[in-house]
Amino acid sequence: MALRAPRVLRLLFRGRRHRQDHIIGYEHTFTHIVFDLLRNQRAIDAIARAAAGKTWIGVSEV
Repeated sequence: MALRAPRVLRLLFRGRRHRQDHIIGYEHTFTHIVFDLLRNQRAIDAIARAAAGKTWIGVSEV
């Protein structure tokens, strides 16, 4: 007899699982993408502020 999740969990996650050939930790790549997005947004914000004020602004100042 194969082990199976309770029916509620099977219905909740139906169609939302990773494919079987994905590596363990596949979802962590999305966490890193969000981190990179926020870091890039910080740099873009510094560029926009520098352009608006016509002065140098470091990313650490944002």
